[in-house]
Amino acid sequence: GLPNAVAVLNPHQIDCNYPFRFLSGVGLAFKLALAVRTALHNKLGWRKDKLPNMRRHLDLVALGTIADVAPLTGENHILVRHGLDVLAKTDKAGLVALKAVSDVDGRVDARSVGFSLGPRLNAAGRLGKADSGFHLLTADDLKQAKKLAQELNVVNQERRDIQALVQDEAEYLINRQVDLKEDRVIVLASENFHSGVVGIVASRIVEKYFRPAILIALENGVGKGSGRSIPHFNLHRALTECASHLIQFGGHAYAAGLTINEGSLDSFRSAINKVGCRILSDENLIPELFLDGILNISEVNATLHKEVTLLEPFGAENLAPVFLVEGVSVHRLKKIGRGELHIRFQAVQGDARIDAVGFNLAEKFASIEEKLDKVDLACEFQVNDWNGQNKLELKVLDFRYSKKK
Repeated sequence: GLPNAVAVLNPHQIDCNYPFRFLSGVGLAFKLALAVRTALHNKLGWRKDKLPNMRRHLDLVALGTIADVAPLTGENHILVRHGLDVLAKTDKAGLVALKAVSDVDGRVDARSVGFSLGPRLNAAGRLGKADSGFHLLTADDLKQAKKLAQELNVVNQERRDIQALVQDEAEYLINRQVDLKEDRVIVLASENFHSGVVGIVASRIVEKYFRPAILIALENGVGKGSGRSIPHFNLHRALTECASHLIQFGGHAYAAGLTINEGSLDSFRSAINKVGCRILSDENLIPELFLDGILNISEVNATLHKEVTLLEPFGAENLAPVFLVEGVSVHRLKKIGRGELHIRFQAVQGDARIDAVGFNLAEKFASIEEKLDKVDLACEFQVNDWNGQNKLELKVLDFRYSKKK
């Protein structure tokens, strides 16, 4: 039951009439602080010029809301949009140091937070050193903050190295143990898995194979696991059906955590795959990509980009628009990045051309004949500001062979 408290702040409570249910934890804390500020003025008579300026703390609200993958809709969208502006100019020592070590300079968008700032803060917690992030965010001395930020940067690199090893092990186990024609749910367990990164790797497995994935880190006969899912398969509901095989579990439709005895692994794998076979059709295992419109390369310009940025910040539940660009030929294709998993090329459509980048698409693009094959691209567009060049480019999500010649 609920604690015997003066107030329980949770917009998900059945009897809560607050109009926006999806505030993150940091958003809720911010609203409480606002209410305390109002009470200090209205009930205790504090002068307005003595009250704290709460807008200056919106940088923390933006950081926490994005890192928590809360929906960027409604009130969250407003808080984060203003919070990113504050974050760009913040004078908080911890955030200044974190931005510097993350190479985040000038304008800050949701992507910078989600892929650069957030992972560094979260890395310490994943590897069992959660207080490092707290000490950084509460630091008021820049020299100390820089030292803490550098430590977090090192820990984040350690996390990435561990994640890469777990990813390799997971792929090895999939090749050895999983029948992708039969298995609807991928369940992998290993003593070589690290419990702090199994959730991230499960997400990568779902992206690649488009079926629910559960990765379990084994230690002393007990496994701690994390699962991620796809549309049409409520992971929490599926785990509820398999509860007799588990010590404990929790989560929601798309993500869950669990604890299991090593001896129950085979029976659990069998049970959850029976649920998967009952619920997931072959069609459900084909990823859907929703397109917002058709675009010609000649139309990609600063004006269009400015109009699209009015819809920012993009993130959970408020995705960036995805466009279809038809009849494109691929020029100057090259593999880039760690393990040469990513690609960069020039997309040519008639007389128009634009640079394009695709992440984790190197294998898929290997079949394309440069300059000869025509493809349709599903893509977003973004600004590439590497080395100060500030150029618009396509971010390719997928392709198909084009019917346009």
